[in-house]
Amino acid sequence: MATVLFEKMHAFEAAAKAARPPYKVANLELADWGRKEIRLAEHEMPGLMALRKRYAGQK
Repeated sequence: MATVLFEKMHAFEAAAKAARPPYKVANLELADWGRKEIRLAEHEMPGLMALRKRYAGQK
């Protein structure tokens, strides 16, 4: 039986290999708003933060 190995490639490298932009941002002006929403969620959801801390080393 033959074993096929796949090389794990970073998304930016895969995009470059496919001759397309590495990312697409619809509206970069919303970044500050998004960061504010993340901070709010971190404050309002301590259970979520506990899970993030518990499983930080795993994906």
